[in-house]
Amino acid sequence: MGLDPRIGGRHLRAGPGFGGACLPKDAAALSRIARRAGARMTVLDAAVEANRVRAGRLADRVCAIAGAPVDAITVAVLGLAFKSGTPDLTASPSVALASALQERGATVIAHDPSCPPPEAAGVPVVTTVDDALRRADIAVLATDWPCYRDLSYDGPSPITVLDTRRLLDREEAARRGVAVVT
Repeated sequence: MGLDPRIGGRHLRAGPGFGGACLPKDAAALSRIARRAGARMTVLDAAVEANRVRAGRLADRVCAIAGAPVDAITVAVLGLAFKSGTPDLTASPSVALASALQERGATVIAHDPSCPPPEAAGVPVVTTVDDALRRADIAVLATDWPCYRDLSYDGPSPITVLDTRRLLDREEAARRGVAVVT
């Protein structure tokens, strides 16, 4: 998959899960075909299951990091597209995370350079990253859009960002008012 230019090595880094129109569907189909043929695809099945539960686990982690009752927090999800460089929200791990947070009672807002306000996939979308951070108690960097590399925040205290993409440099972010958690 790393050699396929549509996927490539840059899209195979760890993150909040995998999505898109093809990979989840194709993984499920391959597993079904193997089962019908009497083969076991234990690694593939484990990856699909891990991806399925990932959003809920991340939502729980966000709520724990926030340290406040879940219905009292606002979470900014930075990036709704399933990967940077596309407006595609199909099977997006970011959308699944936003839904899981909403199901737990959190208020969720989002920013994505490819999604215009006011809403995408049931999540309110704001125009700027600054607006998202100002409105939030905690943020989740979910899609590795280049515009998120230099996050800064000028609020009264640093904003905590759960960096699921390992995009931010902790020291540099701290100088810009952003406390990075991975």
